[in-house]
Amino acid sequence: MKLAVFTDIHGNYEALNIIINHINKNNYDKVIFLGDAIGLGVDSDLCLKLIKKNNIKFIIGNHEYYFIKGIENIKSLDKNRLEHEIWTRNNIKTNINNLKDYKYELEINNIKFTFLHYFMNNDEDYPYEHLSILRNNEYKKVFDKIDSDYTFYGHLHDDRYDEINNKKYYGLNSSGCVKDDKTFYYEINISEYVKVKKIYLKFDRKQLENKLLNTEFPDKKKILNECYGISIK
Repeated sequence: MKLAVFTDIHGNYEALNIIINHINKNNYDKVIFLGDAIGLGVDSDLCLKLIKKNNIKFIIGNHEYYFIKGIENIKSLDKNRLEHEIWTRNNIKTNINNLKDYKYELEINNIKFTFLHYFMNNDEDYPYEHLSILRNNEYKKVFDKIDSDYTFYGHLHDDRYDEINNKKYYGLNSSGCVKDDKTFYYEINISEYVKVKKIYLKFDRKQLENKLLNTEFPDKKKILNECYGISIK
């Protein structure tokens, strides 16, 4: 069995289009998206439409959670982040209120797999663990609560691998927030063994930059620098 998995496209339609075209040509048994199709980039609505059109399994990310929950009800957002999320919401026409899955589980060849945007807690305001858990051993207890042989998650915007009590955890990098003209998705081959491979693809970086630079949106300077490596005055 062969799976394709990617995460955190964040409104980068140019990267998403390349990823989906490549996936569709390579006969995957299942395609899974780990959330955050929206926010930070400028084509959130186009990304939602393209993912839904291709019948990709869609896990709710924190940016979709803001949208579904009602952005003004999220107390953990600061002023700049709140304004950006409201701007994103106002530019989305696609209905995502039917999204309901915070994780997806599979069992293949007696191997258990879990796919999620990030590890969950019981906080209704923000039901995801904070990234700060990765700075100390607290994360080991959080990760170990997942009853799977392999867990794949996003949100981190970086690649990470951990093994705890013989269970393997793969943090997948953001396919949309990239600082060059390369995007990627992950191929998981499952037979007697499990093999994970990162597939790199070139996309139209110039077109992305033109859109980012010529669209006004809240918190633009910080987002362009931190997410795309673009500096503006």
